[in-house]
Amino acid sequence: MLKKYNEIVKHFDINIKSLEESIKDYVFDIAREMMCIALEEIDASILSKIDPGVFDNRGLKKTSVRTLFGSVEFQRRRYELEEAEDKPAEGKVSVFLLDAVLGLNEIGKISIGLLERIINLTTEMSFEKAAKNLSKETGEYISGTTLWDVTQKYGRQELLRQEKETEKLKEKKESAGEKKKPEVLFVEADGIHINLQGEDRKKHGKKKEMKVAVTYEGWKERYRGKKEAYVTTEKKAVAGFEAIEEFALKLEAKIRKHYAFDDIETVILGGDGGSWIKKVLGDRAYHFQLDKFHLARKITRSISDKKSVKEIRVLIEEDKIDDAVKRIEQEKYDCGGEEKEVKKLQELQSYLKENKHGLVPWKERKTISVGDAPEGLDYRDLGTMEHNVCDLIRLRMKKNKTSWSVDGASNMAALRCMKMTEGLHIGTYGAGNAGLPERYQDIFEVLIENKFNMRLKNTGKTYDVQRGGMPFRGEANTPYRKAVRDMIGRSGLKF
Repeated sequence: MLKKYNEIVKHFDINIKSLEESIKDYVFDIAREMMCIALEEIDASILSKIDPGVFDNRGLKKTSVRTLFGSVEFQRRRYELEEAEDKPAEGKVSVFLLDAVLGLNEIGKISIGLLERIINLTTEMSFEKAAKNLSKETGEYISGTTLWDVTQKYGRQELLRQEKETEKLKEKKESAGEKKKPEVLFVEADGIHINLQGEDRKKHGKKKEMKVAVTYEGWKERYRGKKEAYVTTEKKAVAGFEAIEEFALKLEAKIRKHYAFDDIETVILGGDGGSWIKKVLGDRAYHFQLDKFHLARKITRSISDKKSVKEIRVLIEEDKIDDAVKRIEQEKYDCGGEEKEVKKLQELQSYLKENKHGLVPWKERKTISVGDAPEGLDYRDLGTMEHNVCDLIRLRMKKNKTSWSVDGASNMAALRCMKMTEGLHIGTYGAGNAGLPERYQDIFEVLIENKFNMRLKNTGKTYDVQRGGMPFRGEANTPYRKAVRDMIGRSGLKF
């Protein structure tokens, strides 16, 4: 019986890995063909929308774009801009409008879907590890250098967007749109030292402090199993190496983009008591609260006797700050006047005196009066900054002894802050004006006004893909199947 069993197994010897790879290749072949059809349909739709008196169709040219399914080859039309009465030409310009609609002029030959996947991976792991994962997913080799280039490019674009908001603030121009007016806005700030490399290491030293600030409107309750927990809501974040004046402008610009900042009655600022943190809101009136984690750490590092530590903590909690300072003075004698210990105790006394008004929790102060938190929210004590610095910066930029250039760290921090708070929307960086002369900018804007919601017109061609149903309908939602559905949704094809 065992002999027959072995013969059957040997006869049907199937390599499961090879089977999986062949199925994936088959699916990818279909996806690439579908994307080729969709892209050429979009190009035909563009042709039907433009003014031939301005855009002279010069025929089809072949190109390719790297996607989640590998490289897709397709043809699109090349146009030359012809002279028009109100748009005098100064020499003809050759453009591919489909490239402009897809954003290929700015991003290189990479699809938006693949770009989003790249940024999601590189903001979580090393570039080399991300490259290995992405090469397996797409079935096409992608180098770590390529991922580094793409990530840096989009990090710079995110920084450029922040700089534009800061310039608006300097020019006293508010961002357009409806602004929220919460009764209370919470702001916390802290610094983290980033390891430097190359020329920046020679210029600034081994490490340079990156400033990090977050804002939020309150806390909401959540559960981890049966354990009660809270999470901050409507969180926004900025980070950078700038001098405090520039960083304060960056933070204020971020706040004003979302809030009617001047109409917010109460602003609570939390931090470790560093001088730059108290300047992070500029001249804006605020209530400062010293971070409890940093206070507790300062006390335990300055006093070796555990009983004395407990006594001083109790005095601070009871708002008896002067008594706490006197108790620390007594500790100088109790330690025998040892120079090293006395110095630490003197620094602790100065720390308490400098942050005296921030030692009492903001909710216990008679000078602060706020109503009940909005429904679904809660107003709690501050103390989220260590967690935020870890999530936003440390997990990606400090572990495994990672080192950075100043520009590289700034770009990565900008992407991490957006991703972890407001979310990354790669498509919103746009394709600029696709290299068109300024006089054609209005034509281009009309052309791609709804580029992400374009609906294809019936051009007389029919394809099996248009007559069939949505691929994988009713099937498990794997990453590959989801990518196919998303691609079809962006193309505008209807099923």
